[in-house]
Parts: sequence; structure tokens; C-alpha cells
Amino acid sequence: MVITMSKPSNEKLILDHPIVFTTLAGQSIPAQLQEIRLFADGDSRRCTLRLELGSAAFLDIVEGEWFALHPAAIGGLTVSSFDLELPVELQLLLRKGIAEQFLQETTSGEDIIKALLNPSTDDMNVKLYTSENWLATEIKQEMSLPEELADEGKLKHGFRTQWAEASRSSSSAATAAIVQGDMHETVDQLLSGWNWSFLREDPELLSVKFSGETGQWTVLIATDEEKSLCLIYSIYPVKVPEARRSQAMDWMTETNYNLPIGCFEMDLTDGELRFRSGIDVEQDRLSRELLSNLLTTNMAVMDMYFAELAQLIE
Repeated sequence: MVITMSKPSNEKLILDHPIVFTTLAGQSIPAQLQEIRLFADGDSRRCTLRLELGSAAFLDIVEGEWFALHPAAIGGLTVSSFDLELPVELQLLLRKGIAEQFLQETTSGEDIIKALLNPSTDDMNVKLYTSENWLATEIKQEMSLPEELADEGKLKHGFRTQWAEASRSSSSAATAAIVQGDMHETVDQLLSGWNWSFLREDPELLSVKFSGETGQWTVLIATDEEKSLCLIYSIYPVKVPEARRSQAMDWMTETNYNLPIGCFEMDLTDGELRFRSGIDVEQDRLSRELLSNLLTTNMAVMDMYFAELAQLIE
């Protein structure tokens, strides 16, 4: 077990420990406990967990509507959206009433572990291992990248429930500061560290001229602090002639279907074609490592298809 501590009011524990939750009806939900986070803002305290689930446990949770995953909370989510051969990641938020009762100024992540793994240590008769004391805020799963992109980083797809809004609204001031940090500064620092020349169009947009193995094109990096979004666009240097746009759309439809990350898109008014990828870092931050993975993967995809696009367009 590896424990990472921050300030007393905000604590993060990274671990990998088996855990069993119990439903109100007595069923068991086995999982691997991957992370515990504690946040504090004045008198308000918040706790989140990150679990890794096998397919059987995941299916049971969805079918049983445990962790408050009832239809109104998950909308159109279906298990078919996930590969049941791979683990599923579940993010949980401790219910507000339970948090107010259990979490005190002196409560630590280790106290949470004891209460989860050893029921006899429960404080004030709060049973943290009971599934309905937690709200499922996010369901994610790592996606398989093409072999040529396997070393570029990791990509997860998933679903955010209605309880994620409760998680956002109760975030601590420290967490908000991380989320709302200057994303454009992270972009500038990464590119400057690579000794790349770039042109900042405005505080939320910059452009880079990039030369790949098969061609040269412009890369746009857009950041939206309010929405916690970072978007990367690789712009193909030649616009698609009107006579070729129908074939280009067919090509994009077929190609996008097999892409695990991002998509090709075209402006039908002028034929501009680009590859877009992005990330939502809400309740987190845009690190240089994360940005590097996003940027290099985007450019690798454009470089891989650049010659094919040249044949299609030119």
C-alpha cells in the first residue's frame, strides 16, 4: 500500500486492497479499493472512493441499482457501453448526511480504511461498508489503443451520473483552485520545455507548426477554464475541394468508427478538415504529463493518416 499525504484538510491515499461492500438486503459486492480522498472546506467534509470492479460485480451493481444507480441517475447508460472482459472503475461519493455524521476534523484516510475493512471500528454506528451510504458519481473503463499508439498514454471512456453534480457543488476550495488553475500556463510550460515555437492567439488558444514524418500542419491547442476542457486540433493543410467532400465524409465515417480516441471532422462550408481530441479535467487538473499524452497522441494520429488524406484530397 502506498499512502500519499497532502495538507491535513485534503488527503489522498493510493492503494490496492480487496474490499467487500454490503447492500441493504445483505448481498456482497467485492471490489478493489484503489483510492481514498478527503476534502475539507471550513466545516464541510467530503470523502470519495475509487473502486475497480470485475464484470460480475459491475453487472450486479447496475441490475440491483446499488450505490444509488437508479434509472433517473444514470439516464441512458447500458452495460453494453463497456467491455465486460476488462475491469470497470467506479467513483463513489459519501452521502452528505453520513459525511456530516462520520467525518470530523481529526478523521483521516486511515480511519476510513479501518471503517471500511473492519466493521467493528465503525464510529457512531455508521457502517461505511454499506453500499447505500455511497453515491456512484462516475463509471469509467480504460480503452485499448491501437498498437502504434499504445506507448502514448492511457485513455478512459465513461459516464458521469447526476450525483457528480453533488460532488462538484460540495468540492472544497482547495479542489476548486486546482480545477480552475491556469490551464494555458500548463500549455505554455510544456511547449517551452520542448523548445517549441508557438503563437498565442489569445489566452485560451495557441497555434503550433508541426512537421511529422509524412507532412506539415498546424496544431491548435484550446483551453476553457470555465468548462475545464482542453481541446487539440490538427488542421490538415489543404482544404477539401467541394467535388471531393462527399468522398471525404465517407472516409471520415469509416475511419472514425475504428478510432479509439478523437475523430476527424470537416467544415462543409469551406472544406477545412481536422483531427480533434480533448479531455475534461473537471475536479482534477491539466498536468504537463496529461497534456503531453493528449497532444502527442493527436499528432500521431494525423501523421498516421496524412498520406492517405493526401491521396483522398489531392
